[in-house]
Amino acid sequence: MVEAILITFIIIIASVWILFKKRRCNQSRYSVPPRITLKGKISNTLLSPFSRYPRVFDLVFNTSWFIFGHATLPDKPNIFKSLELDDLKNQAVRACRGIDDFGDDWYERAFRWVIERVNSASFSPIGKAAVHNFLIRRLMTRLRFNKELSLEANKGWDRIRVRRPVFVMGLPRTGTTYLHRLLSLDPACRAPLTWELYDPTPRIRTGDNFLSKDEHVRVEYIDRATRALLAVTPHLLDCHEMGANLPEECMLAMGMDLPVLFSTFHLLIAKPYDHFEWDGTVVYKNYAKFLQLLQFQAETNKISSKSNKRWVLKAPIHLGLIKYLYKVFPDAHIVWTHRNPCEAVASLASFLRSSLDFHEGSSSIHLDELGTDAYHFSQWILQKADTFLSDPDNSSCNRSHVQYSELVNDPINVVRLLYNEFGYDFTSEYESILKTHLKVEHEKRGKSGHGHKYSLDEYDLDEGIIAKDMTWYTDKYLL
Repeated sequence: MVEAILITFIIIIASVWILFKKRRCNQSRYSVPPRITLKGKISNTLLSPFSRYPRVFDLVFNTSWFIFGHATLPDKPNIFKSLELDDLKNQAVRACRGIDDFGDDWYERAFRWVIERVNSASFSPIGKAAVHNFLIRRLMTRLRFNKELSLEANKGWDRIRVRRPVFVMGLPRTGTTYLHRLLSLDPACRAPLTWELYDPTPRIRTGDNFLSKDEHVRVEYIDRATRALLAVTPHLLDCHEMGANLPEECMLAMGMDLPVLFSTFHLLIAKPYDHFEWDGTVVYKNYAKFLQLLQFQAETNKISSKSNKRWVLKAPIHLGLIKYLYKVFPDAHIVWTHRNPCEAVASLASFLRSSLDFHEGSSSIHLDELGTDAYHFSQWILQKADTFLSDPDNSSCNRSHVQYSELVNDPINVVRLLYNEFGYDFTSEYESILKTHLKVEHEKRGKSGHGHKYSLDEYDLDEGIIAKDMTWYTDKYLL
């Protein structure tokens, strides 16, 4: 009996090993498994039946609810079903306790377009839960935001003016985050923090120390979400530093109109790019209102560190929507970062792979396809920005250019030169803050022992072809 069990066990192990080796042999050089932790693998395995057969989730959940003696079923959404906007909107309304004013309807087209791509993709159970949560939270923010603007306590928010904001933009992986965070350190400037961009609506409005308590609650939510993300893909930190109290990019707030962020960005860089041809004026008008509200809150609550400051903002995707940005912010000053496209494309592909690691549900990630998408998207978005800024009709648009190599080698001088172009005062206080910050960051990188490593070859991209195709860009914008 024991021998039979042992032989059966050996046969099973051998069969699994042979199938595993066969699948590995059948994979091409550019077909690789997602890089996730053991915790992520176990979670995906346990949730796999629900993901494959969503009705099983309903059956198990409903059965267990009755077994434990509950007479009625809770209103619990099935996160594994195909997404539908109307369902998501209903869930958002319930989560916001009946708030039902979504405002203008521009967002519906964008959400439906994103949902179509999500439903057509192969998401893991963890990925499905993440993208469901992302879309629900963006809709909830939209509801709370519109409600907040209508409150009597916020009367006068629309009299606030967003004057001469600075927008850092550029191809992803060209130093936009690095430069943005350096600029945010000026005491005369304000960059919106992650927890503010995620949702500008206070949770606690009265009582002793209500401002600090409210901030703590909202920061803790972001921290929990970040820990959950890094528990599955810790290597993401090699690409992008995250934190509730760090300045973050505009798309986090603009996501309530155009839901493009970590959970969906890897889907949206694939052709066609028709979504960038939609009139994005409404998106930027709502973002302007978002900034007005944040500024109004700071001034109303007499938060001196955030009141009467110059806005410093950032998002690579602004390059593709620059026409609408200038329409809403005509006095904006953009800073366009430039990097060797061979380096930038490889780094972008590597960053996008981290997103696929977290969300991908098939057995393999196709690095060659990812590389092609990253390259074509980079070509397209650079050409789109160049076309707009090269038009003589747009010559009045304020713009500066920053070289990635100079930013890395001498960041303080780059900032000083930008301030000369802006007409800002580069104070000794700000310079001292920059020096201290750079020293701390240098020590931190040295202790971490990590680094973002990538190459074009890894994604089946040819340096010679990219260099040739992008000659127009390098000749015009790279020193």
